[in-house]
Amino acid sequence: MPDSNAMKLFISYASEDQQIADVLKLTLKAAFRDEIYIIMMSEFATGLNWKGIIEQSISETDVMIVIATGRLKPSHSFTGYEVGAFKQSVFVQPMMTKWKSLRRRMIPFAVLAQVPDTINEFEGINIDQSSLRDVRFEATSLEDNLRRLQSEQRDGRPNSLKFLLDIQGMLDDRDPDAGRHTIAEEQDTIKILTGFSAEMAKQVISLILNREKSSYGPKAKLIIRTGPGGAKFGRHVSIADLSIELIGDFSKIFGPCNHATTKHTWQELTANVPFDVSLQWQKALQAVIGSQPTNEYLEDNTIISFDSKQLYRIITSAIVTYYDDTVEYQVYVVGVLHERDCGDPHTSLMLHAVEVSLGYRFLFLENSSLFSPEIFAATAPDELMKSTSDMVDYLTLLLLKAEQYQLSNPQNLLLILGNDSVDQIQKNYVIWDQAKNSLYASAKNILSKKDVTSSDRAALIGAVTEFKKQTVDMNRYYTSAVISKLQTILADAAAQFSPARVSADPANLKVSSESNLALINAVR
Repeated sequence: MPDSNAMKLFISYASEDQQIADVLKLTLKAAFRDEIYIIMMSEFATGLNWKGIIEQSISETDVMIVIATGRLKPSHSFTGYEVGAFKQSVFVQPMMTKWKSLRRRMIPFAVLAQVPDTINEFEGINIDQSSLRDVRFEATSLEDNLRRLQSEQRDGRPNSLKFLLDIQGMLDDRDPDAGRHTIAEEQDTIKILTGFSAEMAKQVISLILNREKSSYGPKAKLIIRTGPGGAKFGRHVSIADLSIELIGDFSKIFGPCNHATTKHTWQELTANVPFDVSLQWQKALQAVIGSQPTNEYLEDNTIISFDSKQLYRIITSAIVTYYDDTVEYQVYVVGVLHERDCGDPHTSLMLHAVEVSLGYRFLFLENSSLFSPEIFAATAPDELMKSTSDMVDYLTLLLLKAEQYQLSNPQNLLLILGNDSVDQIQKNYVIWDQAKNSLYASAKNILSKKDVTSSDRAALIGAVTEFKKQTVDMNRYYTSAVISKLQTILADAAAQFSPARVSADPANLKVSSESNLALINAVR
């Protein structure tokens, strides 16, 4: 029980400021001991009628201390409720119950960086700025702030000291007949409270400096929602049947879709994008809704832009299930940066060209390639649809890589193939478009069906066989040109940096040429 002569203080704070409230409480108890009785929300036992207890406590409060740290918080409304209740109580009973000559008072205690232009948590409360007590801090180190506090201490009384002197003044005013303190006594009191205020400011600033100043998250966010009861279907629900809400600017990812509304059906979202791109989106987002809640990583965690020029990574931030079994998947989308080239632009270009051309060869043109006709012929019927989807996905990503490396840039093409290859380049464009469109048409036919028949399999194998037949010479021609160009670059570099050695032993170039020729023949 509090001392009958103790002044009742109520500390109002948002839950995020619990530690600061604890510092204030310990400081006040150390400075004034049994002369004050402090009430805090954290001291109320759980399960009680907290609203009624708060209203009762506030009605008996002599002084309310309101903590603010200059940022709006989710729990701020609770602090606002307490302040409103106190102001209403003061309106009904303006004077303290035990000391009829003393007005009940609210002391705003704020932690502020530099000049307090506005204090968000006090907006609408009509705080008297002259009654504001604060601890100023600068966004530097704790040591810098302590040196500044010491400087302020020499020049005058900081607000942290004024805060404690406010309490001391009200305690002194309880008994006006007790006589005034001597100057020596007042100086002793100020000296003692100065020590408490300095330690309090140090602890408060230390807490604030270890808080987040600001927080930034990816701006592009997808919210995928099932209908009521979606949780019962689990991983078997299809992305094509769900609604997708776009939060942020997605124009570079999904294209200029209708932005009159942020919510789209799958059909609306993919209406104007190529088949291979929409399939890649479907695979990646289906992996999100098909993943287990405990999964931290997804295998298919990338999507490409509608124009096949940029790669993005998708990150599931939350999976929320509502009481009607609606499931909501919150997914962030962030751009993936490709590695910077560190070497000579020409050799870097050749490196990328080799990577793409051989990558294509490994996918389609060898008997053991992942998507060769022989592999498709040996694929189990229930795996054929997945293999077909993977084929389109792998090819789409390989073409994206070629786009990012600017391998189709006319200047780069002529640098690799030579100025006399213009006619061949145009022929290859026609061959490639026809072969690719035919392959995609066959794949689309497979993926549009629920059950794949033997004739569907035969048609797919025929399309893959024809695709290989049409592109094998093109790939051989391109790869040979790249390796030959790279051989010339390396030979020129050897001649530039080791002219004496090259002229003295021409066999070096002969060995190098024979090695590169062997590589070209292997490609053929």
